[in-house]
Amino acid sequence: MTANQPEKFYLLTYPRTASNLLVRILNLKEQSNILTNSRGGYYFLEVGERQLNPLRTRSAHIDAWTETERKELLDCYQACFETLDTHISDSFQVGKSVFIKEHIPWIISPAADSKLAFPSHPTTSPPICLTPGTQSKFNETLFSDEWLGSWKPTILIRNPILMIPSHYRAEVDLSSPEEMAAKTAVQMVKMSTTMSRARQLYSWFRTKSPLCQSPDANGVQWPIILDADDIITNRGLVRNYAKLVNLDPDKLQWEWDPISPEQEEQLGGAEKRMRATVNNSNGIIGGKIMKGVVLEEEIKKWKAEWGEKEGKKVEGWVQADMVDYEWLKARRLQYGLFCAN
Repeated sequence: MTANQPEKFYLLTYPRTASNLLVRILNLKEQSNILTNSRGGYYFLEVGERQLNPLRTRSAHIDAWTETERKELLDCYQACFETLDTHISDSFQVGKSVFIKEHIPWIISPAADSKLAFPSHPTTSPPICLTPGTQSKFNETLFSDEWLGSWKPTILIRNPILMIPSHYRAEVDLSSPEEMAAKTAVQMVKMSTTMSRARQLYSWFRTKSPLCQSPDANGVQWPIILDADDIITNRGLVRNYAKLVNLDPDKLQWEWDPISPEQEEQLGGAEKRMRATVNNSNGIIGGKIMKGVVLEEEIKKWKAEWGEKEGKKVEGWVQADMVDYEWLKARRLQYGLFCAN
């Protein structure tokens, strides 16, 4: 590939959207024009872990946090950002672009989480901003408009009928009954999966980011939206996407060896569970798509698996997310096109 001016590409995802699969296919470690870390991103992973254990701040309203909890979490945010900032500097110093993945819920301000989880209990706590600059009304991330607007973003989505129960199932596997009850009480699955945040971010980028208000020099309209079904079924689209983010499509990886038991032992419990499908496979598993899936039949399965009450909650979260998902899907990258109109 020809040399390009270093750029910053942000892959914004949710849990259970096939993001680990996409990063594995892109084969970032073998892409010569970028620097990456062992996870392909996840610089704010420690925040997500600390919010649940030992601090458990995500299950409490921000106004109820102790000063110790507040300080520890703020210190964690800052440390995560400094690691990311160092990565960006190191990449640019050697003339390489940045391509990193992050789950959207991990970069949302805790005040916005409390607003979503406790709608009848407004907060006066100010948003957290880790970078210099201003934050406009609909920027609920940890970053200023100026910093966020310096990235070329991709938003990865997946049909809620598949994504939400998959995430709920993973949370059940990783939690005690008491922990799961606390998570359900504050709709933690909803906070981790709601497509409204992806739609809000997309709209923010299109109206506020100078890189996204009109097509770039290559005719690409940012943000790019990818759908998990397309990642799984359409190699041509993934090759096109690789070109758009200055990656070499000839280095994409469609097959790999499953990780060894020794490598798996090095993973934490949550990471092991969330990466299990990719880590224990030797390529794309084609059955994890919407083809042939009927919502009414899935609802019956959820209620059989988790009981009538919990199955009904999952159904409600799925139904609530469908409008935003369909809105985003209509704007997704399609094969042969830079971006849908």
